[in-house]
Amino acid sequence: MELRTWWAHWKLRWIKSEKQFMKILETKKIPCIRCNQPFKSHIHYGDWCYVYDNTCKNCLEAEK
Repeated sequence: MELRTWWAHWKLRWIKSEKQFMKILETKKIPCIRCNQPFKSHIHYGDWCYVYDNTCKNCLEAEK
């Protein structure tokens, strides 16, 4: 993982406002954790709160 990718995901984890978090993920592409290619992330409700996808579809398909 590149430093740029690590920094982007670190900032997303520490955003205080849920509205700001949603706005960033709806409008921008973020880098994939594994391959560093930008992709459109989707937000969904996890066990306790909203979570976002951090790996692209290509990496998820390669994992299977």
